[in-house]
Amino acid sequence: MTTATRQKAAINLACLAGNPYPGRGVLIGHTESGHYMVQATWLMGRSESSRNRVYNFDSDHRRVFTEPADPAKMAGKDTSLLIYNAMMERHGVFIASNGHQTDEVLKAVTDSEATLGSALHEFQYEPDAPNFTPRITAMYSLVKGDWAIQFAILKRSLWSEECDRHIFRYKMIGAGYGLYVSTYVGNGDPLPSWEGEPIPIILYGSDDPTDIAENLWANLDLDNRVSLAVKLIEPIHGNSRTYIINEQGKCIA
Repeated sequence: MTTATRQKAAINLACLAGNPYPGRGVLIGHTESGHYMVQATWLMGRSESSRNRVYNFDSDHRRVFTEPADPAKMAGKDTSLLIYNAMMERHGVFIASNGHQTDEVLKAVTDSEATLGSALHEFQYEPDAPNFTPRITAMYSLVKGDWAIQFAILKRSLWSEECDRHIFRYKMIGAGYGLYVSTYVGNGDPLPSWEGEPIPIILYGSDDPTDIAENLWANLDLDNRVSLAVKLIEPIHGNSRTYIINEQGKCIA
């Protein structure tokens, strides 16, 4: 990687650390050793409902999902945009997202070899006016014997209520770097939606999901961070390891 690329990625990481509210995020990257791919997702929260969440891990189904930290505080509330599978994997396909599209994308891609774009055709941005939060999805997948990296951003048009659909495809990511997308570019009312393509940042840490997770966690706003999940994927066989950090509750390996 060039010096300019590394400087840009370092600046972007500092900007993420200085952003009080990037919202939910998804990331795909490459460990510094080059031995593992990295997939990550995180939660931020301003409201009591958003902050009353943790990530949990189902080892049987290889999924990371959100659940209430205190179920009593969510009794009688609409949790459709709060509780979902955030990461899933099957047959060499690894999905991370900020909503219920996780399940549908995995099913469509593994059952019928759909593209990421076609798998999302029934989805659009979230119906949470006035924010109209983008739906963001990151997919690392084995396609025709080769690994591919894709991101999808479904966001409200600047000109109407239509949904703009942005798909980004990458052949590789350099060792020690990650590409991420978050739902917002900062705090505000309404919250300003993400703009542009995935952003490169430096990924610090060894070939250990705990190490990488702790470094990423340190670069999320202390007052608004809620949960973070990091998965390391072995490119040859697709074996994975996951580590979760929760602001409320225990860390999970």
